[in-house]
Amino acid sequence: MSIKKLRLSKVDTLYNRFIMMMNRFLALIIFTCLTSIQLPAQAQQHQEEIDRLTAFAKVAGAIRHFSPTDMVDSLLISPGWDAVMVEGVRLSRAAPSEKALADSLIKFFLPLEPSLKVSYGKTILALPPAREIKNRVVSKQQRGMDLYSNINGAFKSIRLNRRSLLSDFWLNYFNFVNIRVPDGLQGKPFQLKFSYATDKERLIQTFQKMDLKASHHLKEKNGVFYLSDTLPQGATHLQIEMGIMDDIGKLNLSSDSISIEGKGFSIKELTDTMNMAKPQFTMRLIENDQKIFEEENQIGDSVSLQLSDRLKISFPLAVYADEKHTYPRPVSNFWNGPYVKKLPYPLFSPENQKDMNVRLANVISIWNIFQTAYVYNTLSEKEAEELLRNTLAEVLASTDLLEYDLSLRKMLHTYQDAHILFTNLITEDLYTHTVPITIIHVDGNYYIQNIHNDNLKDKIQIGDQLLSIDGKTIPELWKTQKYFGTGSDANLIVRAGEFHLLYGPKNSLAKLVFMDPISKKKKKIKSIRDHQQQDRFLYTSFLESTDNKLLNDSTYYFNFSKNPVNDTLLRYIDDPQMHIIFDLRGYSNIDVEEKNLLGRLVKDTLVSDHFLSYHILSPTNKKFVVRKDYLFPEGNHPQAKFYFLAAQATQSSPESILDWVKFGKIGPIIGKPTAGANGNINLLHLPGGIQVSFSGIKVVNSDGTKHHLLGVQPDVEVGYSWEDVKNRRDPFIEKALEMISKGR
Repeated sequence: MSIKKLRLSKVDTLYNRFIMMMNRFLALIIFTCLTSIQLPAQAQQHQEEIDRLTAFAKVAGAIRHFSPTDMVDSLLISPGWDAVMVEGVRLSRAAPSEKALADSLIKFFLPLEPSLKVSYGKTILALPPAREIKNRVVSKQQRGMDLYSNINGAFKSIRLNRRSLLSDFWLNYFNFVNIRVPDGLQGKPFQLKFSYATDKERLIQTFQKMDLKASHHLKEKNGVFYLSDTLPQGATHLQIEMGIMDDIGKLNLSSDSISIEGKGFSIKELTDTMNMAKPQFTMRLIENDQKIFEEENQIGDSVSLQLSDRLKISFPLAVYADEKHTYPRPVSNFWNGPYVKKLPYPLFSPENQKDMNVRLANVISIWNIFQTAYVYNTLSEKEAEELLRNTLAEVLASTDLLEYDLSLRKMLHTYQDAHILFTNLITEDLYTHTVPITIIHVDGNYYIQNIHNDNLKDKIQIGDQLLSIDGKTIPELWKTQKYFGTGSDANLIVRAGEFHLLYGPKNSLAKLVFMDPISKKKKKIKSIRDHQQQDRFLYTSFLESTDNKLLNDSTYYFNFSKNPVNDTLLRYIDDPQMHIIFDLRGYSNIDVEEKNLLGRLVKDTLVSDHFLSYHILSPTNKKFVVRKDYLFPEGNHPQAKFYFLAAQATQSSPESILDWVKFGKIGPIIGKPTAGANGNINLLHLPGGIQVSFSGIKVVNSDGTKHHLLGVQPDVEVGYSWEDVKNRRDPFIEKALEMISKGR
């Protein structure tokens, strides 16, 4: 080959390479252009999906919590609303346009709320039928929001002039009839005679399991009624229980005879008090719900929701009713509608969380409850909607259940309250055990407070600073770790940090890096998470033990969190020569409350306005009402001098105690401001095994100052220093002893 031809060949080769490069470049440009065209379309579709879900969330929450119809009330019992929320999410996501969503919402909600009015632009898509005037007006009242917790009566949701299904959860049941069935009469028809005397008209209904068997209308002052049915096959006893409200007025009810297959028997002779079987029949005294506060919704009051520039929905807060129904009646049969479709798995099974519609429905349910009943909600309407939209977007983008779990934690973290607690069956096994070390937060860093495994004591020391866990520095970890707590910054440090940072799955390996703060020498260790703290949520001191004890001849230490009230303590309370240090750096035990220990520390009755109930009539009509709280003196007049220790871990019941202490000037409080997380909690159970708690009663300090996030302020502020940790000193107790020695 000649030189000229060789050069031409090289030129050809270079030219061909150039052409290939240009083709690839053009292809890349075309692909980029196509991608740039497709991405906005995908983003737009994603945005529209969130728009639909947000619209559904607002409508579903408003109807669920404020519509007074019989249909809405019938869904209160689980899994009614859970099924509605999941199916509603599915329909909303499937709607191809806003107009299609409006049509779906109408078909979906009209069986629940037949007075629904829907307009789209200038077109009215659904108009309530003509009003049917009946002899009753039904509306809702809510104190807090009853979610079946009803632990102490703090939360209640009722329907005036129409019994709420929730009311059945407040009935008290007792054994009314318990008789033996004569031989050979099992499975035979019977008629049981009841005599009554009543001061007003009553309704008693008889149920066998969940089935309504008979309704007994008591309209006269004195009279009788009969229960006719068939004895269960093989039943040796007939037991009937009666469910009544606490205060039923004047009602006498008795039964003296029963007829079985036409033959009469005496109830007294057949009564068997020794053998109690499971009740075959349940009788319930059905009463209209009594008002829980004076204000109520009237005909004409309504909820109006502007869901977009074009889509608007409204429905009444009060409707007419008679003894049987609310009006207008629904346009279609509820039970044949889409609501009762079964969830993909048993309701509370963790498997449910694999369904995206369930995940999104849970987000919406949490958001609606917090919008309606969370007493410390400071979010504006705009901020609340942004929170919902951002959380929905995160969940839609999540690729696994851990990401979903974190999205819910971030959402709850936004509401800022240490009484917001979150548990998830999917993730609870991931945070069960810790390395055998207790850490404490001092001046922005975490240090070893205690070592629970002797094998580690040759490698690390008390006072060493924790630098990293499994290759991530503490600041890196904190970006996510902070979402495992909520409330004040101090509470986050305690709950998400000291009580949670080292936790993980049982027997998992932890790679830890510590540093000696003096020599700056780093220490790398490996440890197995095989330890469970006995007092995980206590702000423990460096005392060798936290048992009740004498610290010196005239000073007695009592730990509110761990120890029962004993005779020694009660004797010292009345001794003018004694000083008693009460440690409340944790949660108070039940014995302290049951024996009213605090009542033994006061000489006069104290009255406080620190509890505020939430009265809710509509999404925009809510107010707080003071509930007075009383502390009565009990026992002899106290003579000893009292000192109280508090810390960031002090929350809830101990905060009430310390508030009384400060308000009643019972003794000085020594330590740190408390968590600022007091009040009753309400529980929300969700599909997939998720449980959320939140504050249902607002609390202020008895002197009128803000309590939430600020807590009870100490009279003498004391905290740990690194030197205290290193030398195992308890500055809280030392300060109390110093004050005692100086006679302060």
